[in-house]
Amino acid sequence: MRCVLLSFGIAASALMPGCADRGGASSTDGTGTARPSTEGLPNIVFAVYDNTRFDRYSINGNLRNTTPFFDKLAAEGIYLTKAIAPATWTFPSHASMFTGYRNHQLKVDYENSNHLVLDSNVRTIAQILSDRGYLTVSYADHPHFGPVNSSLSRGFRFFDILFNPLQTPSLAFSNVPDGILHDRREAVTRPTAAENLELRKGYREKLGDSPTEYVRPIPESEVFPPIRPLMDDYLSQRYAHMMDVLKARGDRPFFLFLNLHNGPRHLTTPVENAQWLLEYLDCNNLGRMNPESFNDIDNAFLKSDYIIAFCDATLEAIHEWITETPGMENTVFIVASDHGQAHGEHGETVYYKHAFSVPWEYMVRAPAVIHFPESAGSQRPSGRIDEWVSLNDLFFTIAEIGDAVSTPYVKRVSDLNGASILARIRENRFDEFVVSESYMVVSYDEIRELVPEMAGRYQLNKDDDLAGNVYTFYKDQFKFTYGPQVRIIGRPDFVELTLLFDIEADPLETRNLARERPDVVKQMMAFWRRHRELEAQMTFDALPALEFDDATAEMLKATGYSADSSDGD
Repeated sequence: MRCVLLSFGIAASALMPGCADRGGASSTDGTGTARPSTEGLPNIVFAVYDNTRFDRYSINGNLRNTTPFFDKLAAEGIYLTKAIAPATWTFPSHASMFTGYRNHQLKVDYENSNHLVLDSNVRTIAQILSDRGYLTVSYADHPHFGPVNSSLSRGFRFFDILFNPLQTPSLAFSNVPDGILHDRREAVTRPTAAENLELRKGYREKLGDSPTEYVRPIPESEVFPPIRPLMDDYLSQRYAHMMDVLKARGDRPFFLFLNLHNGPRHLTTPVENAQWLLEYLDCNNLGRMNPESFNDIDNAFLKSDYIIAFCDATLEAIHEWITETPGMENTVFIVASDHGQAHGEHGETVYYKHAFSVPWEYMVRAPAVIHFPESAGSQRPSGRIDEWVSLNDLFFTIAEIGDAVSTPYVKRVSDLNGASILARIRENRFDEFVVSESYMVVSYDEIRELVPEMAGRYQLNKDDDLAGNVYTFYKDQFKFTYGPQVRIIGRPDFVELTLLFDIEADPLETRNLARERPDVVKQMMAFWRRHRELEAQMTFDALPALEFDDATAEMLKATGYSADSSDGD
């Protein structure tokens, strides 16, 4: 059930652009063209907890105290309980949230995920808000922002890369005991195909048929203590330049994008946290899960939980600095995940080489909050939204908050692909379907379990995987994944892949209902045809795959976003 208590005829008119007083002198853009005043417009912070899965947030039942700040924002703001990421890994998901386009329209998530550049005709939300008069600033902890020239930096006046995968940050690791540091290039080490088969067996034996229900009792000693006190000095140094930039903005509002990505392959952490983690997480190598932890699901969840807690504490500090700075009180915070990660379900882990390609629920369900400032008082929009919502719509949501949703460009994209989440709530107008897109790889074990008739028809063996572009649709309690042309790797054959799950009755997606519920499949196929019609109206040509210099290629390998050809990727 959806529970909404929203008041968009807000007395604090500066919160919503349609209500704000736009008095005062107009400014001009770079061409001398007059544009509306920015007076009264709120600042906007868009923060992404990268690579974090929804069920590891404490608000969703994790017994550890992983997300106290996110939980606070959710209690005070609009909490999207059934938000779906546009894709299953970082670049295509961000590309959709930044542009409003689906990643298949952008051609950024096709075979081998090589197309990492946006077409020059595509405009980002940073460009839209910059034109509207915002100071646009980005601080990113991820290789796809900057080191990889993916064009996600378009429109940002300041674009700072905090990410440093190959050199140990002196601030993060100074004076840390021997044994905690490592050569991050070793992080590319992953199990071989044969080892993966053994690992999958181990997961099945340990987790049984209900892997996400495997929760051993958490001793009191393992409930996370507040880690923020360990981080203040570290964070204040790490983000000092960001606050200087924001304070020097003049009378303009700012749009700040934060990618908080303390992923397991390139974990950077304050010295105090590092020393605490050595004992607490029982690991001697913070940059990646050790090989011995592949068979230790408890340790995998523990490390994942710490990463989420680190991101949450970071945003809490930034929120505190911003809202306590005079002139920055009127700031809207939007917080979301771009995708999740696997921890043994379907025999996969974050280190299983195709785990980022599979649109299982733990990969695409993405916690999200829209939080308005205290100045709204009792009029502050808040409530739980228990409807399927695509995070692709964050593009239009941010444009609305920044008084740019009526620009011709945004309206044109909206006519094809979505609408502001705020408008959907006001009008109780949710899509007839929500879609996520990916390049999916399905293992032989999964084919045999979910589509056994296909395994028999094509005489598949244990070395055969399926791979291809797929679309995943949500409607009511059903989740439908469809691949119109999925190839059998190593063969010329193409097959049609159809998966249907009742997410409420079967949250682990273990029972394919496609043959039992042809009525639902027929309805979902109608959605797919409609989606393809819209997609065809605005589809860009795929750009050539990026070619990296040696240093960038090494960096991508070290962080798991690229692999040696010997891995078979």
